[in-house]
Amino acid sequence: MYSKFLIILILGLFSVVTNATDATSEFKNYINKPYEKFRNNLINNGWSPLINKDNEKRSFYAQEVSDKGYSEVINCISMERDECEFAFIKKQKIIFIKTKDKNFIVYSITLK
Repeated sequence: MYSKFLIILILGLFSVVTNATDATSEFKNYINKPYEKFRNNLINNGWSPLINKDNEKRSFYAQEVSDKGYSEVINCISMERDECEFAFIKKQKIIFIKTKDKNFIVYSITLK
């Protein structure tokens, strides 16, 4: 027989996963769209760029992206993939956005 605490814990975890999924699905229409459009929408809705001050630990490509005004870039992989990851924060939630191509097309959105 399960204890009451274990049942409450399981239900609580299910709620957290469900809320994160719901929040992520709120942004799903930005998949395969330009990052700049999504970025502007986030800022207009109270999300703040999570500024990565550790520039030396990022790739040269990420440093270039940051210098272009995207201080929220976490890191980038150039070569054939040209992928970047960006982060925003709002009310203790962080949203991570991954892009592909030099055109920064959104392909992944994760809310934590």
